[in-house]
Amino acid sequence: MAPTIYTLHLRFPTAAWKTADRCREFASAFGLGCRESLEEIPLPFTIRDDREDEARFRDALAEIFASAGPLRGILKGWGLRRTLLKRHVAIELLQSGELANCIERILALQETSPVPPPVHLSADICELRPSGGYYTLAESLGLPLTTIDRIFRTFLRPAAKTTGHARPLLLPVEITMIRVCRNGQTWKLYDLALGRWMEPKEEGAAEYLADSCRHLRKARRYETALQPFGTPEETDEDGAALVADLHLGHTGVIDYYSRPFPSGATNEMDEVLIGNWNASIGPAQHIYHLGDLTYKADTGANLAYQKRLNGRITWIRGNHDICLPGSEDQAIISYDDTRFLLIHNPKHVPEGWDGWVVHGHTHNNRLAEYPFFSGERKTINVSVEVTGYHPVPLSEIAALIRQYEAGTITGDLLLRDDG
Repeated sequence: MAPTIYTLHLRFPTAAWKTADRCREFASAFGLGCRESLEEIPLPFTIRDDREDEARFRDALAEIFASAGPLRGILKGWGLRRTLLKRHVAIELLQSGELANCIERILALQETSPVPPPVHLSADICELRPSGGYYTLAESLGLPLTTIDRIFRTFLRPAAKTTGHARPLLLPVEITMIRVCRNGQTWKLYDLALGRWMEPKEEGAAEYLADSCRHLRKARRYETALQPFGTPEETDEDGAALVADLHLGHTGVIDYYSRPFPSGATNEMDEVLIGNWNASIGPAQHIYHLGDLTYKADTGANLAYQKRLNGRITWIRGNHDICLPGSEDQAIISYDDTRFLLIHNPKHVPEGWDGWVVHGHTHNNRLAEYPFFSGERKTINVSVEVTGYHPVPLSEIAALIRQYEAGTITGDLLLRDDG
C-alpha cells in the first residue's frame, strides 16, 4: 500500500485583502501576470505516514497546533527564487520564535522529509524568464543578480528602463489557520485561535470568522475586558499615555491595515478600541491622541465618540480629522529628562528638531522606516496596529529609551510586543 503524503500550509485570513492588494499593485506596476492573491505560505516539507490509522496522525497534529495557538509571522517582499531557466518573484514569511518552535515540533514527526536548516518559507507570486526586461525589473526592485545573471545580461539587449514601482512589503500577520493536504487534496483545516479542527461548513462562514477573530484578539491581548476605574491619583506626567489612528467608524481600515476583525465589522472594532482605551485610562489620567480619531467624520460624530473616551485628552490633529474641535497640530512635552515632539505625520517634524518624535499616521504600512520603536531614528510609532490596540504609557516609552541608551536594545522593535 502506497504511503499517504501530507503537506501543510499556513494561512493568515485577516491579512488576505492586504496581501492581495499588494500583489495587484506589483502586477500593475510591472505589467506582469501575477497571482491575484496570497492567502497562505506552504511549509517546505512533506510528511509520509505509512499507518492506516489517520485519526492517530490527526490527533498528533492537533496536539502540536493546540499548544501553539495563533502564530506571528512577517511577510517580506520582494524576493527572488532562481531555477536554471526561470526566476520567480516571491514573498517570504519571516519566522517568529513561536512559529519556529511549532515548525520544529512538526519536523520531529516520523517520516518528515529532510529540509536543511534554517527552514525557509516563501510563496511565488509570478514567474519570469531571463531577458532584458527581467534584468531591468530586478534593478528596479533592488534584487541581487548572480554571476550567471550578469553573464546572460551581456548577451541580451536591456529593455527600456521601467517606470514601475512596487512598494517594499513588510507586514506582520497573524497565522490562525493551518490547511493540511493529503495526497495533494485538502484534508483538514485547523483553527489555531479556536484550538480545534474546522467543520467543512465553517470555512468561509462570516459567523465562524468573527468567532475566530474574537479568540485571536483574546489570545494576543488585543481586546481587554473593561474594568471600572476609581479615581486614579496620577499627575499629568506620571500617568500620561499616547495612542494614534483609532479610525473609529472607518470600514476600510480593517482590510487596509489587516486589523483582527472580519471585513466590514466596524461596530465591533469601535467597541473593542473604545473598551481598550477605557480599560487602560482612568477618568483623571492624561492621554494624547496623535491624530485620526475617525475618518473625515463631521463634528457631531466626532463629539459622540469623544464623550465615550476616558481621560483628560489632548487632541493632536491628523490628516483625516476635518472636524475635531480643540485639536492642535503638535505638542512638545518632557518626561524623565527627555523631550518629545508629539505629531501625527512624522514627515512634518520641524527642521532642526533633535529630540524624540512620537507619531502616528504610518500605521503598519512602513515598518521598515517607522517601527514601533527606533532608537537610531529616535521615533516611536503609536498607531494602534503596532501598539496592540491599546494606549502606551509614557513611562513605558521612557524605559525603552533607557534600555536603548544602555545597549540592551540594539535594533528596532517592529511591534510593541516585540519588546
